[in-house]
Amino acid sequence: MDKLKYVEHRSTNRFELPGISINSLISFKSSLSSGISQFSPPKLYTDCFFSEIKNGRFIKNYTLFNGHPTLTEALKYYEKLLAVEDFSIPDDFADKVCLTAGATPAIVFFYEYFSQKYPKSNILFLGLNYYLFYECLKRYDLNGITLTSREKGRIAPIVNEIEAVLEEVKPKLVVLSLPLNPSGEIYTEAELKQIIRLLKKHDILFLIDKCQLEEFASCFEFVNINKAVSEEGYFENTIIINSISKTRSLPGARLGYITANKEIMNYITYLNEIYYFNPPMVYITPFIIDLLFRIIYLKQNPNTAQTDIANIMKMFRNMIITTGGSEVYTEFFKGILKNPNINEEIDGFRNEINSNYKVIYNNYLYTKEKLGKHIYDITELRGGFNFCISLNKTSKKDQLKFCSDTSKAIQTIILPESFYNGHNIEVSEEPFWMRITAAYHHEEFVKLIDKLCLHMDNL
Repeated sequence: MDKLKYVEHRSTNRFELPGISINSLISFKSSLSSGISQFSPPKLYTDCFFSEIKNGRFIKNYTLFNGHPTLTEALKYYEKLLAVEDFSIPDDFADKVCLTAGATPAIVFFYEYFSQKYPKSNILFLGLNYYLFYECLKRYDLNGITLTSREKGRIAPIVNEIEAVLEEVKPKLVVLSLPLNPSGEIYTEAELKQIIRLLKKHDILFLIDKCQLEEFASCFEFVNINKAVSEEGYFENTIIINSISKTRSLPGARLGYITANKEIMNYITYLNEIYYFNPPMVYITPFIIDLLFRIIYLKQNPNTAQTDIANIMKMFRNMIITTGGSEVYTEFFKGILKNPNINEEIDGFRNEINSNYKVIYNNYLYTKEKLGKHIYDITELRGGFNFCISLNKTSKKDQLKFCSDTSKAIQTIILPESFYNGHNIEVSEEPFWMRITAAYHHEEFVKLIDKLCLHMDNL
């Protein structure tokens, strides 16, 4: 099917949300599958936002085609410092970063590069993935294979399952969201290294979307992707995509980035320039401070804490003055970088974020308890704020109808497994997966799950 026919087919057929008229969606006040955090943005971001509006420096200007130079340099420091144990700056890791208008352009731009470099190649998706990855297959005439685990309680394939499929499918690219979206699962650093070794053996590109990975969530393990990639010597074949929209409750910010090898980044920077998908200027100040806080938090050695903080702050100070000028440093960053009590600032920021993730995890536990008698299977929420459930009395062959009927009955949108598998529906006697987004205030989330439970009781 050519692209024109595909788009026509898509607009008139099965690509609305599961069987629900788009016109009816605007009357639904909530979505259990939205994938968007309902918490307020951190105070650091809102305070800086109002300050920047009042000041006017950033809000009334465009960025450069690859982003504001101070933020791009800060992101290089962040990505590089994650990759090493000490404070040495590796020359071969994240030498180029391109800011994009959210993660979406970064994904689409990479797919265009990949289709030019490896036309009609196979792509292997680890677990279910966000629908955009599959739409790009159609757009760029590529072949996608989704690998899910056969083990109970998980969607993420185990390493042995991945190894077996690599031999069979021979993909040129493997795609992984970490945490997995929609299932909330995580590979440990040890498992991630095993996967990288398999890809290295077959010379396969590795695309990692880490948009929901959170450094400050104490209820979840922070998996250092960069360290695993660096220690396995595989950055040349690895592409890393990230954004602030999911983790900082700012979907409207449209601020993401991508880093990869020189050839890939040259192509993507070119596309960003000609499409003019410039990311906003207004959030660069809090994002830079956020990156500074993350690095200090992750890198701080109890035995040499003050020395480590001084080194990091000096690094950021010099970078800001070099790329933004002393005026920008004085106006926006000096108060932070000269603050002797910066740990208190970091603790306040971390606690604000961490408290939301505690609510998210408690929402997950409430779902397991309240829906227990109706749950056929559930994934383990180990990162991000989405997880998957499958319910009794359902099967994959009627998933669109079930989700449509349920969404209408409880006035809350629920999306089925097919939405995260390129709209492919595999006929099976086993119940299908549905994504649940737990990033709600607890009282509101309880009402949504209670409505779903009552609906299941009455089936």
